[in-house]
Amino acid sequence: MPHIDVLITIHNRQSDEEGQTHTVKVTTEGKLYRRPEENVLIYRETESSGLDNTTTKVTIPQDGSEVVITRIGDHEMKMHFQKGNHYQTRLATPFGYVDMGFFTQNLDVKIGDKQGEIRIDYSLDFNHQRPISNRINIKFHTMGEEALPDTASAAEETI
Repeated sequence: MPHIDVLITIHNRQSDEEGQTHTVKVTTEGKLYRRPEENVLIYRETESSGLDNTTTKVTIPQDGSEVVITRIGDHEMKMHFQKGNHYQTRLATPFGYVDMGFFTQNLDVKIGDKQGEIRIDYSLDFNHQRPISNRINIKFHTMGEEALPDTASAAEETI
């Protein structure tokens, strides 16, 4: 199946109840597959993401109503994001399994011919502990094209 080579920037921000914030920003190359019913981004995680030896697939239906992120490799899991929905999953790591829950507060998907952006606001709980607020912003653009303006920094202040 033909693909488009893309540059992907993932910006993730976590905030806990004590006000501690952790931010990770990763830029990597990937592939975009356009299908009649969905768009699929595939990329290898980097060492700086903490998920080395893992490939991530982001599936976005054409209507943008949901996003499914599937990780395969040393850190296997499937995350399903749909506004207002709660999703339970299990993260498989080299050290064992961790139960995780995701509640999607907001989902915004914009995909054009040469670029796109996915913004997901969600709460995450590990092993049924207190939830952590998250915002993930995934931007991509075809190689050789300009990226969308960086809106993640301004948007962080609203978390």
